[in-house]
Amino acid sequence: MKYIKNISISILVILLLYIYKFINIKYGFGIKCIFNEITGLYCPGCGITRLIFYILEFDFYKAFRSNCLVFIYLIISCLLFIDYKINNKKCLYYKMNNNIWIFILIVTIVFGVLRNTQMFSYFAPIN
Repeated sequence: MKYIKNISISILVILLLYIYKFINIKYGFGIKCIFNEITGLYCPGCGITRLIFYILEFDFYKAFRSNCLVFIYLIISCLLFIDYKINNKKCLYYKMNNNIWIFILIVTIVFGVLRNTQMFSYFAPIN
C-alpha cells in the first residue's frame, strides 16, 4: 500500500513538471534567476529548469550541460534515496557528518565562481 502512495506522488510530480514545461513553452512563463538578473552572472543553480526539461525529454547530455553540478547532485540524491528505501532508513545520508556538508557547500561555491570565468565557460548553462 505504501508503494502505491509513493508511485502516486511521483506520477503527480512528473505530471506537474510536464504542465510547467507546457506553460513555459506556450506562454514563455518561467522562473527567472534573481542573481543573474541583478549581476549578469550565473549562480550555481542557473540552468536547473532546463535541466529538468531535458531530463523529461530523456536528453541527459543536454541536462548535464545545463547544470552539471546539480545533475551530479541529483544522481547522488537518487542513489541515496534508493539506499534509504532498500536498507530501511539506515542509509549513508544519516551517517554523513558536517564535514561532508561543508565540502558540498565549498564545491557548490567554487562551481558558482568557476562557471563565470572565461577559462571554465563550458560550465555555463546552455540555451
